[in-house]
Amino acid sequence: MRDYQRDKVYVWEQSQPWFTWNSYLTEEQILDATKKLDRNISYMPVDGRFYEEVKNKKTKIVFSSGRGSSLASKRRILLKREWALNYNVLFHEYSHNLAPTHEHHGENFVSIYCCLLVAYHPQRPTFKQLAASLNEHNVNFKEFDYWWNKLKLSKRIKPFAKCSEEPLPKPIKKKRKSAKQKLIQLCEEYDWLEYDDDCGYEYFKCEIWDTRVEEHREEWFDEMTDNSDSWKRAYQYALQLVERDKQYGKTSLVD
Repeated sequence: MRDYQRDKVYVWEQSQPWFTWNSYLTEEQILDATKKLDRNISYMPVDGRFYEEVKNKKTKIVFSSGRGSSLASKRRILLKREWALNYNVLFHEYSHNLAPTHEHHGENFVSIYCCLLVAYHPQRPTFKQLAASLNEHNVNFKEFDYWWNKLKLSKRIKPFAKCSEEPLPKPIKKKRKSAKQKLIQLCEEYDWLEYDDDCGYEYFKCEIWDTRVEEHREEWFDEMTDNSDSWKRAYQYALQLVERDKQYGKTSLVD
């Protein structure tokens, strides 16, 4: 079935005061809200029809970062962390799972979406307000009473608690340190550890020395050069020397 009014639905919902692109709910709050919806609404579509009840209904929520859309399929909803952790997107995607198969953004989907907004959204939009705005945007919808009764919704349902709709602070990404940076930092921490990245040979990236040991350098030169062809191996070798020093009080295995 062609998704004939998808664009109209998007324009309509984005014009509403309850709509936001902000992710103001935590992942835990999203999961708790979904559990409440699953407990209260037991219907699920089967081949375009509805059966009476789904026992132990559980919608799987998947959180994703980066580009792309949020979407729903069967009992699974994918939400983008950057903008979709809010009630309007959750209700939108949850409505797709409740609407008849292949409904897309048709009149049944819109009606279900509005029922969830009236029953659960903290801002409590009314059916009168929603109907007026839908008509203004020329969006088709099935009579609200049909789905309100079909889903067994009630005015006694407590909506989700009001909360700030300011976007949550974005987590600070830790900058990854390169092996070279780690090695330099390690040498600063242990003043007896020294690196030399000007070895005079293309195949030697970096040499590692214990400056306290001079007389036995020739004996463990091969060991050092075996670990000098990359910054990563040089760093790993430096860690070995540090561990030897802690365990034996020296880095050279030569007596």
